[in-house]
Amino acid sequence: MLELLESLWGLVWGVAVAVWDLGWMLLDGCWDLLLMVHTDMPWAEGLLVGLGLAWLLRHRDSHKLPRVVSAPLKLVLDIMDLVWDQIVDVVSDGWKLGLESAEKGVDMSLSLAGKCWNLALSPLRWVRDRLGPPA
Repeated sequence: MLELLESLWGLVWGVAVAVWDLGWMLLDGCWDLLLMVHTDMPWAEGLLVGLGLAWLLRHRDSHKLPRVVSAPLKLVLDIMDLVWDQIVDVVSDGWKLGLESAEKGVDMSLSLAGKCWNLALSPLRWVRDRLGPPA
């Protein structure tokens, strides 16, 4: 009876060690794969991270765990959205200001040119008025 128990204990212990070794081997293989992707294929790593984050945001309403994990990402995306809106507002306001300033400069230049023209022609007009209308 004792031999049977020892044999069963050896079987259980052997299965537990085999499962542990298998898990450790899979974890080591995944770590080596991640290291290879990180060092040799950074574009693939970026793609995988982007796909993972997109999946996380897509499924954030289905369960509480993705909602908790994706909360910082959602915060960052909301901040980036606000920053983008502010940048668009600043650029459009700056563009409008530049156009208005250029328009004012052109109007002032044309007005000044008209005043100079009138100033230059005023003596000639005075002479024309003194001579009278053409006959």
